[in-house]
Amino acid sequence: MSDINDLVSRLSELERSNRTLRMVVAVSVLSVGAILLMGSAPIVPAVLEAQRFVLKDAAGHERGSLFATDSAWGLVLYNRDSSKAAAFSVTDTGSVVMLADHKGNPRDAMLVNDDENSLAMWDKKTNHIKIELKNAAEGSSLAFRDDNGTDRLGLVFSSSAGGGMTINDTNSTTRAAVTEKPPGLTLFDAEGAFVWMSGIDSLDKDEQKRVRDLIHQLEKTQKK
Repeated sequence: MSDINDLVSRLSELERSNRTLRMVVAVSVLSVGAILLMGSAPIVPAVLEAQRFVLKDAAGHERGSLFATDSAWGLVLYNRDSSKAAAFSVTDTGSVVMLADHKGNPRDAMLVNDDENSLAMWDKKTNHIKIELKNAAEGSSLAFRDDNGTDRLGLVFSSSAGGGMTINDTNSTTRAAVTEKPPGLTLFDAEGAFVWMSGIDSLDKDEQKRVRDLIHQLEKTQKK
């Protein structure tokens, strides 16, 4: 009987020891898990290196890319149909910024290089550049074009010659010119030949003929 009681007592003591061991193990596991969770916080690298990074939406569609090649590097963003919506690129010769509509048709572009900087605006219907602004060391210019891309109105300015304006017909032939230095207005026919200029009416007929002959001679020389 005593042997049975002694066996029961040992089993009870062993069960208590197992419970204690399980508790210790459980606490140890929780402690280790907490340490692992704290240690699993994302480590942000100081530098990421690659030749191209791709930006995708939740559905996996490419929406943009950051790229670098030997000749150009920059950023491109895409429309939903994968056409280009905006782009910024840098090369050894200059920088370019381009903006397009939702179908990828260019609308505005800006170019900067060592010689000049320019801004161009495209027409929505014809995809021709309708307005172009340029600035360079020798001067600045602003051009307006029709639906066919023909220069129709031009404004120029330079520190040496001052300001001026030309009006062209649909064939890009200059029909009128306004100048600051010397100040005046000059008219041309459909062939681009001289017709009239301000101040010529104050001259006598011989002087007018001499001026016209001189201008016509200059026109012939320029055409050769």
